[in-house]
Amino acid sequence: MIPHFVQSRLNVILSITAEYFNITVDQIKGNDRFQSVVDARKIALKASYQLLGDDMVYVTLQDWGYYMKKTHATIIFHKRTADDLYQTNRAFQEAYDMIVQQSKKALSISGYYPVNASAIEVFTRAPQF
Repeated sequence: MIPHFVQSRLNVILSITAEYFNITVDQIKGNDRFQSVVDARKIALKASYQLLGDDMVYVTLQDWGYYMKKTHATIIFHKRTADDLYQTNRAFQEAYDMIVQQSKKALSISGYYPVNASAIEVFTRAPQF
């Protein structure tokens, strides 16, 4: 089961991705095989791993598959394919970069993500006494 603090951030990323592709979150989680829906799934998965970082440790591939209504093998396939597409397909790369940028803004507004480099430094720096 995905912890609530991770699931709420995943919902934000999925919403941004769905909005970008002009589809619904249910379509991303569904069985549609239209290229835009499949690309949205791949981008949502890759963006989640990038933006959530260490918190994805709490999410097994089986949990992620259950959340997305997919098998863990499908999740592995989408993750590998997304990495390959990012390296070779400019349109995919531009869509991914735009979604990550918008997701960072939405997550920072929600208090889930540091806003800028100085905030990241403050966020990760140990308190000084």
